[in-house]
Order: sequence, then structure tokens, then C-alpha cells
Amino acid sequence: MIFGGKPALARGALTPMAAAALALTMLSSPAAAATVEYKRVVYDLAFSGNGESFDSANNGFDLTDTNFAPWWANEDFARGLAEAYLAQNGVADAPFASGGGDLSRIKFAYDESESPGSVNFAYVDSVFSLGFAGDSSEAIDEGSQDTAFVYATSITPVPLPPAGIALGFGLFSLLGLRRWKARRTV
Repeated sequence: MIFGGKPALARGALTPMAAAALALTMLSSPAAAATVEYKRVVYDLAFSGNGESFDSANNGFDLTDTNFAPWWANEDFARGLAEAYLAQNGVADAPFASGGGDLSRIKFAYDESESPGSVNFAYVDSVFSLGFAGDSSEAIDEGSQDTAFVYATSITPVPLPPAGIALGFGLFSLLGLRRWKARRTV
């Protein structure tokens, strides 16, 4: 880019912009590894490290905090989200090994098990080519190779159509019904 006959970098004009872009890049949340829509909400999901235990994953992101794991304390929600993940994303793409990743199972932790020191989770497994969803538990301080816990990087409600569109559709429907009745009586 040239400003006033001199390249912008020579004048230092791009230095503040470059610094701002770098700062925004460093402060932004990590890119979502997967996106799932479940019950009119879009979840951008990411995964803990391969083989990381619940305790270890929980140190980076509080997996009992509903900001990172809105399915915590809700078994049905965790199972439903795991099934939605499988239906929408399958197991043919990363993070699964069949898609170039290194995982065979992702886990949606939803509560502490009745067994002391264990956590329950719903999961998506890629052992079979189509994958399957289920639930299980493991000790909170033991990780399983080729598995990772799931956490949400962002949660976005899917907006409903504006009320004006719905109202307009209803009015046009009534108008059409009125015309139809008028034709029937003639």
C-alpha cells in the first residue's frame, strides 16, 4: 500500500494496525473444532488433549461450569448432544482418527459417579465406521488414550423468525381462506 508516495510500512502506518490484529488474534477464543445444533442452540465445541484425565482437562477449563459444559448435571442433555454430534458430524472427519485426527472417542462429562473419584460421561465413539453414542464412567484422575473431553467455546441461540414475518404469513393465510370461501359460495 502506498500513502503519499511512500510505502506504508516505510512510514510506519501499518504498524499500529498490525499490532491490533495480532492482539485480537491472541485474545480471541480458539477456533471451534466442531459445531453442533441441538434444540435450537448452536454449540461450537473443542476438545481437551488426547488421553487427558478429567482432572487434568478440568484445570484448563472448568468442565463442571455450565459456561464451558452446559450439559453438566444433565445426563439427558449430554446424551442428546452426543447423539446430535454423531448425526451432524459423524466420525469420518477430525478429531477422529478416520478423519486425520488422533481420537477414537470424545466425552461429554455430565456428573460425578456414585463411585468416589469417578465421572460419568456421554460419548461418541468411532470404533465402528458409522460411529455410535453411549455413556460410561471412568476415574477422574485417569485418562484413556485416543480420547478427549468436550467443552464449548461458544453457545449461540438460533434466532426465531421475526414476528412480522409470522404475522404476515398468518394474515395472508386468512386472506386466502376468505377468498376460497367466497368462491365456494358463489
